[in-house]
Amino acid sequence: SVIFDLRCWGASRQVIMDNVQSIERLGRVRLHWIDPKTAPVPVTFAVQGVNAHIDLPEATHTHRDDERKNLQSYITRLKGQLANEQFVSRAPEHIITQQKAKLAEAEQKLQALNN
Repeated sequence: SVIFDLRCWGASRQVIMDNVQSIERLGRVRLHWIDPKTAPVPVTFAVQGVNAHIDLPEATHTHRDDERKNLQSYITRLKGQLANEQFVSRAPEHIITQQKAKLAEAEQKLQALNN
């Protein structure tokens, strides 16, 4: 499930706390409370007229950058393997097909990260 880090106080917090089980079940999310005094600045967006604030700590960006680098390295290795005539000539066809599928999947993941 998706974990939402929430920072709110006063009446808003009370409304959410009173309905937390319903929100988690209906939204298929898990709510995690964080201290509003120490939380980073949130990203704000609106969905169907409901304002939502989601905190994106620096670790999230770092993780995404690391994942992007790992995918780029993986794609480079797969492309190198598929460009290697000796590998392609000796490997069974199902292995070549499998490597091409892995390459396509990795490229799709990288594209999704970049968007």
